[in-house]
Amino acid sequence: MTRILTSPCLSALIALLAFVIGPVSWAQATPLSPLLDKVRPDHAQVAAVVIDTRSGELLLNHNPNGLMTPASSQKLLTAVGAYRILGPDYQFYTRAVASGSINRGQLSHLQLQFDGDPELTRAQLRAMIKSLRQQGIKRIQTLSLYSSQADQYHAPGWVWDDLGICFAAPVSGFILDRNCLHASLRAKGTDTWVKLASYLPANIESQAKYQAKKDAFCELHLKRFPANRFVISGCLAEKQKLPLKVAITDPYTYLSESLSQMLKDAGISVAKPVSLSQQPIKGKVLASQASRPLSELVKTMLVKSDNLIADSLFKQLGSHYYRHSGSFRSGGLALKATLQSAGVDMQDAVIEDGSGLSRYNLISANQLAQSLQLILTDPKLAPLQQSLAVAGVSGTLKYKAGFTQPPLKHRVAAKTGTMRGVSALAGFTTDKDKNIETLFVYLQNGGKLSVNSEPILLKAVLEQHSLR
Repeated sequence: MTRILTSPCLSALIALLAFVIGPVSWAQATPLSPLLDKVRPDHAQVAAVVIDTRSGELLLNHNPNGLMTPASSQKLLTAVGAYRILGPDYQFYTRAVASGSINRGQLSHLQLQFDGDPELTRAQLRAMIKSLRQQGIKRIQTLSLYSSQADQYHAPGWVWDDLGICFAAPVSGFILDRNCLHASLRAKGTDTWVKLASYLPANIESQAKYQAKKDAFCELHLKRFPANRFVISGCLAEKQKLPLKVAITDPYTYLSESLSQMLKDAGISVAKPVSLSQQPIKGKVLASQASRPLSELVKTMLVKSDNLIADSLFKQLGSHYYRHSGSFRSGGLALKATLQSAGVDMQDAVIEDGSGLSRYNLISANQLAQSLQLILTDPKLAPLQQSLAVAGVSGTLKYKAGFTQPPLKHRVAAKTGTMRGVSALAGFTTDKDKNIETLFVYLQNGGKLSVNSEPILLKAVLEQHSLR
């Protein structure tokens, strides 16, 4: 367990951070400045802040207020906002609500209300339907689906060629099995074919050709069409089956068609086609499914860098803060407002999503540092200290180059951030007894990401402490 700072140390850290976020400065001479000048990649924009949390000394302060693309390090801000607005015990709920009573096995109207649970599974939905059947329902006159979230599935700035991949699955109130199709592509002669479970209401067609000879230009392409239809084209060079993870395009259609089949399998008929409702009905809750508590969801989000959890929570921030339908816009405004009220200067930040997938996001090293400071100083946020990936042990730091061996193994707890042209790392270093020694942020936009600046800097940070 990491140790929360004592009051004198907290005072020093708060005072120092207030200084750091003052007038914009490109760089300040600090103990680690010469090292950063040596290791930062050519042609890259870099921002870095390192603070000794015990003495309050500023060890590195380079471009602290420059606005940078943060990639998944932005999930730190989302985590802080989620704890402050929703609370650690918050849960997503999926409910089956009845209008009227069951009469001789018939129900006049049933509404399935979806909250955007990012982990709702087919098995959980089947269990809800089984419960309806056990309560004597055999026929439903009308069935509607309602979502508390707006139907904007992707945030502004998401890269178009990511949208067919499951790490950028559509963020909707309607989520089933992470809105992701698991399939495989196999060669058959010179042709290829896709194996997809027959019960899934989607179609993936392959027009790709198998090519035995290695070719640098042999690659696959995915075309996306309405109603969750996909076509794979191009060239396959592998003889063995290729696993596919394809993000669906239409969450409502996918869920409504899945639901219709589940009801049929359970022996429940529906007189009219499933419809989409704009308002929730009030009635008796016949079945419900709760998600894991927010504290557990956030830990998964940070350790594994889970985009769907991050953006589902992000939309809920807007819904709860403004009492408005959950959306990327309301989520961004809510996150900025709650961080600003907690002392993080968010005036110039651009927040488009909660995951960091958007290329439009712009935040500074100081904004990340101040968010980390909140995690250290606010007792309500203390669990987040144990919700970060640990070097050489868990999540995105388990196998990260430079972090799998001593001295960094076990002694760095942080949130990573990686996308093309972006590398980020923000978190804490600890001593051998797991007490926090430093708070650090490193943001890099551009340059060669193969240049491993982060572990070199953090090894120097640990060395600084060993000399004290």
